[in-house]
Parts: sequence; C-alpha cells; structure tokens
Amino acid sequence: MDKAAFNNIRDLVFKESGIVLGDAKVALVVARVSRRMNELGIDKHQAYIDHVKADKTGTEVIKLLDAISTNVTHFFREPDHFDTLRDIVDGWFGEGQDRIRVWCSASSTGQEPYTISMSLSEIPQARTKNVRILATDISTRALGRAKEGNYSTEEIEKIPLGLLNKYFVKEKSGNVVRHQVKADQKKMVLFGRLNLSEFPFP
Repeated sequence: MDKAAFNNIRDLVFKESGIVLGDAKVALVVARVSRRMNELGIDKHQAYIDHVKADKTGTEVIKLLDAISTNVTHFFREPDHFDTLRDIVDGWFGEGQDRIRVWCSASSTGQEPYTISMSLSEIPQARTKNVRILATDISTRALGRAKEGNYSTEEIEKIPLGLLNKYFVKEKSGNVVRHQVKADQKKMVLFGRLNLSEFPFP
C-alpha cells in the first residue's frame, strides 16, 4: 500500500469514526483491508477506497470500520469499577429508585455489559426492579458475537466461579466447551450499533 492510499484510508476512518491510525499501523491496515478487498474481488487499494466512497448506502464504510477496529476486552476488566457501580445502584435502590438504565458505550463482544448485568443482579433488590443496559459499539461484527453471548473457556476465566455457575450454562460439543449467558441476563441487555463520533446521541 503506497503512502497516498494509506493516508486516504486513515483520513476516511478518522472522519467516519474518530479512530486515529498512526504511521505504525500501516501493516495492520494492509492486512485487514486486504481481506475485505479479497472478498469483493478488488485488487487495488485506491479502487477499494473509491468503492467505499461511492457506496451511498454506507454499508461498505461499516465493513471497513469493522475490519479496522480492534476489540480488546474481558470479563471483570477493572473489577473495582463494577464494585463501585453495584454500590451506587444499591444505594439508589435504598432511596426508592426502581428504574435503572446503564449505557455501556463501547461494548465490544459483550463481556463488559454482561459483567454489568451480573454485578447488578447480585443486588438482592434488583430482582424486583426495572434494570436495563444499553450496549453499543461501532463494530457490527463485535455486536453479533455479543448478542450470541457464547464464550470460550479462556474468555470466561476472569469470572468468579460462583457467578459463572449462576449466570452461564456450560455447553460441550466433543472436546469443545463453551459457556452461554443465561436468558435472564441476556434480557437485561439491548445491543445496538452506535458511532461515538456522530453527535448528538439519541
């Protein structure tokens, strides 16, 4: 990929998402964009850029951002944050609040919003309250995985065993073990695509 093509893609990605691609990201961009180009049968980087810009539906921009975005997450990442959230919401319940809405603005593949749902479900009063979590992300690929709520053994290793047994169902197929988020937890979470660089938010 020549410098001009990289700059064009970098400018396009920044304009559409606010994601900053530094000079050190050339190899990453080439690898990820090339996969999308192969799917489309396009062999020139500038031709792909022209294709993205010509797509009035905006679908190809979304595909590009899906390819470029990096989803780094795990369950109970920064655990103190979830302890604090649980304490705050428990306090609100004690004051008579019965409707709670939480926005997880960059939900990736679902680990964070499901961590929130588990944390809030541990408050005894939460079972009788109206608690919902809005989980958004720019990547439709990540959101697809999040909605499935199905994770490998490696992905759930940060979840305390008591919570894992309470909120997940273990599924085994041959030698492969997966962990499925239970239906009551999934009902607490609404997933939707949102680009944080586009204001105002709904």
